[in-house]
Amino acid sequence: MNVTHSVRNARDLNIDDVRQLVNTMFEIAGHPGIAQFRVGSVAVTVLELSVAVVFSSPLPDRGYEVFLQPQSNVAVERFASNLTEDGFTLNLSVGVNATFSYLAVGRV
Repeated sequence: MNVTHSVRNARDLNIDDVRQLVNTMFEIAGHPGIAQFRVGSVAVTVLELSVAVVFSSPLPDRGYEVFLQPQSNVAVERFASNLTEDGFTLNLSVGVNATFSYLAVGRV
């Protein structure tokens, strides 16, 4: 299968936020197998075991996967639940002061 991409020069998008740039580039690309995605980060404190994450714009449906990565060296299990078009709930096994990056990828 030959896949061609038609992505404009990222400098022409005039976007300051890197996460917004990633979202926009993938929306423009129309890559087969990826419907849409959302990229972002969420900060948690030691008192929070679950945190609501809200997307900057809703996904078309609840059919997406969430990938989570801590931005610091923390030993904590994490998973996403309660997937909705507007976001999801980040769940942690223990309370930590940390920031987590997320990538929500829509399924085709």
